[in-house]
This record gives sequence, structure tokens and C-alpha cells, in this order.
Amino acid sequence: SDPYVRNEAIRVLGESGGDGQLLTQRLIPLLVDENAMVNASTLAALGYIGPEASAAVPALKTMLSTSPNVNVARALWQIEGRSESVLPFYLSILENPDLKSGAYRPAYKAIQELDDVAEEVVPVLIEVLKSEPKKGYAYIMRLREAMETLAAFGSSAKSALPELERIASSDQRHLVKQAAAAIEEIESSIN
Repeated sequence: SDPYVRNEAIRVLGESGGDGQLLTQRLIPLLVDENAMVNASTLAALGYIGPEASAAVPALKTMLSTSPNVNVARALWQIEGRSESVLPFYLSILENPDLKSGAYRPAYKAIQELDDVAEEVVPVLIEVLKSEPKKGYAYIMRLREAMETLAAFGSSAKSALPELERIASSDQRHLVKQAAAAIEEIESSIN
């Protein structure tokens, strides 16, 4: 059948507010659909269903280990609510300096939503800030997202202040304002 029709049906099912467990049973087979749009809609619908979609957790964990992507991790987080299930995946994205700029933002945004992860994430973000300067948009966006995430952690990110101060006083004009804003946010949450 037409993937656009399947996609719309999945969206409606996910938002219908019906029996989450029954909907989940109908959605699980669509996780392996050959159409990427159908997969993304299925993951979104399962995430929208939330904890009632717990029957999908084993399949999602398998998907995250065999073909990791942000949509799988997000659905798993929305269903399980367990940071430890998805944090290693997100950290692997943050630690990879060779991804395209669009790959970082969803991971950084997702990390900001996780509970009690600053202790594990802040050291990784400090290493991102220390990374060898490169030319190009991806490098700049990677560091900006790291600084925004540190700012979101507030006082839990105070160990990043020396590195942020180094960047704020550097000649990296594309990063100076973001570093200063992160410093201000972290310092205001300490006081």
C-alpha cells in the first residue's frame, strides 16, 4: 500500500488516544517497514503513546543497538523514561567530531530533556569545547550546541567555566557570544 497513506494512518493512530497497548501491538510490525517515513511516524506514535507502549521496548532497544538513530532513542525515552537506556547513544554522537552539523542538534536537545545526566555529560561537553578548532559550519554548530547544553545544565556545569572563559576571550568570533551567554547562565544559577 501507499506509504503516504500508511504514514497518515500511523499519525492518526498515535494521536487517537485509544487503548495504548492495542495500538502498540498494531504499530510494532511497522518498525521494520522499508519506508523511512513510515518508520519515523511509527516511532513518533509510539513515543506519543508513552509508557503504555512498553511492549515496543525490546524492539526499540534492538533497533538502537543495530541501527541507531535519534528517533529510536527519543521514542525509547518517551516510553521508558530511563536516561541510562539512551544516554550512551547520545554521548556517542557528541563524541564524534566528524558528523554533519544536523546530526548534533537533536542529540543535544534530547540530552537537555534527560534527568540527572549532567555528571556524565558535562565532562564530554568540556572535551567537545577543547576539540581542535576546525573550519566549517559543522564545527561551529557542534560547539554552540555544547555551550547551549552546558548553559541548560546551569550550576551542574560549573566545571566547564574555565573552558567557556577561554573561548569567550578567544578570536573565534563565531563562538564568543555563545560562550559568554553560557557563562552568564551558569554563573546566575550558582548564585
